[in-house]
Amino acid sequence: GIIALGAWPVESFQTILPPIAPIIPIHPITPTSQLLKETIEIPNMVEVSPVIWKGRPTLLEGVRPASGGESKDHYLELRDLESREVLAKFGEGYGLPCAFVHEDTFYAFAARNENRNWHNVTMFWSKDLKTWQQKVVVQEENEELFNSSVCAGPDGFVMAYETNDKTYTPFSVKFATSKDLMT
Repeated sequence: GIIALGAWPVESFQTILPPIAPIIPIHPITPTSQLLKETIEIPNMVEVSPVIWKGRPTLLEGVRPASGGESKDHYLELRDLESREVLAKFGEGYGLPCAFVHEDTFYAFAARNENRNWHNVTMFWSKDLKTWQQKVVVQEENEELFNSSVCAGPDGFVMAYETNDKTYTPFSVKFATSKDLMT
């Protein structure tokens, strides 16, 4: 539930809580050693999105120069977290990514960088991390689109994405839904 802080109307929030679902481990992790702090520096890496791909912990990384660089300097990399091996490099000109795995397909959602502005949200997908397809899934005329996040829901899939739509406070979040991730 929600913890009462001061005069919060807890009863109001209780009515909008989603139903409690049983927790089903997707990838059970058995600790094999003590947790150690490790610092890994990857130059020009910004947004990251962790995901399990074929039983392995991986990290989708948005790579771009700290100076911003040109669109051609932006791209996406999928890296095995244990070996640090780059499994895929794709999406030249894209950044601000999020990763999502559904059934046997890896999905990446990212914004297109053009003239130092962020446009559209494009979905990239692959079953083998070698052959990639892509499709624009959110397109807005008079606003920039930034970070996105995708999850499965009871009626399909939901995407949250940031916008600079002048109607709202900067970096407000809008939502999009899809029954099948394709439409």
